[in-house]
Amino acid sequence: MKNIIVGGGIAGISIAFELLKRKEEVIVIDKKTNTASEVAGGIINPIVFRRTTKSWRIDEMLPKAVNFYKQLEVLFHQQFISPIVIRRFFSSEQESETWAKKQTKEGFTDYLAELTKEDYLFSKVKNEFGSGRVKNAYWINTKMFIEATRVFFKKENIYKNEPFEYNEINLDKKKYKNIPFNRIFFCEGHQVKNNPFFNKLPISWTKGQLLTIKSQKLYNKTLLNRKCFVLPKEKNVFLLGATYEWNATNYKTTNEAQSELLQKFNYISDEKPEIICQEAGIRPTTPDRRPFIGCHSIHKNLFIFNGLGAKGYLIAPLLSKELIESILENKNLNSETSIQRSLKH
Repeated sequence: MKNIIVGGGIAGISIAFELLKRKEEVIVIDKKTNTASEVAGGIINPIVFRRTTKSWRIDEMLPKAVNFYKQLEVLFHQQFISPIVIRRFFSSEQESETWAKKQTKEGFTDYLAELTKEDYLFSKVKNEFGSGRVKNAYWINTKMFIEATRVFFKKENIYKNEPFEYNEINLDKKKYKNIPFNRIFFCEGHQVKNNPFFNKLPISWTKGQLLTIKSQKLYNKTLLNRKCFVLPKEKNVFLLGATYEWNATNYKTTNEAQSELLQKFNYISDEKPEIICQEAGIRPTTPDRRPFIGCHSIHKNLFIFNGLGAKGYLIAPLLSKELIESILENKNLNSETSIQRSLKH
């Protein structure tokens, strides 16, 4: 009996490999249209900058994520995870002071580099209040990663590039079309709005737009962050992002988003970069910024793994493991991700 996984983004991929690791049969059904996981910046950042706090469950999430991607690099004979340094430019003296207070606190020393004179006086780009460096951050080459997983799934004959048809599920016979199944995992991102079993969950569309730009002058030794991020990808080529458009209704790129990104870029540099391309993706987001994970209240072989939001590449590896352990080993799921909490909204 197969485990059907609906969706081939980071959510579906992480579920698939957790099951394959346990010798479970898997088939991934993915229509391969506007995958937010491909358009995503792919930045794994352990720090939330607004208040200089640690990302949710980062001490557990980060080792699992890094190990997950490194294991797949070995399997695929490709490199798509790279360590990066994030240089955060402070927006105020208060932010600088907060960083200075936290940099030596227990729990923060793994992620905040101690401020130096060079950080305060960093002059490679605009810098009014000084800057700090984030350690143990990573970048995932998302397009390479998604394509590598598709190639692997196709080679293993466990991938179907087609839309999932909900009305073809026969719950009594445990069949989808002609495929007998044990479980179905819905990992279809924002397309959950079409899912008759889970479309009542408060999952919103959040559109993010990115620019790929070219610059001959821009500092390229670290990721730069102030109002936006500027990620060095290759020689003189950078990723500039990202916009956030809540309750989006379409996938189109817009001139407004391009202008917004260039305006934010101006906080880092006065240069007018060459625009190579613009992309948009729709992320599934939740009111409390925690994913929805668990089984249907009536149909106990239907599961959801959704609402991963902007941190999907960081949190998917550990949370997928926890979901599969809850099913196969009867372990408890983290209460913060339970779909039961939607009843409180």
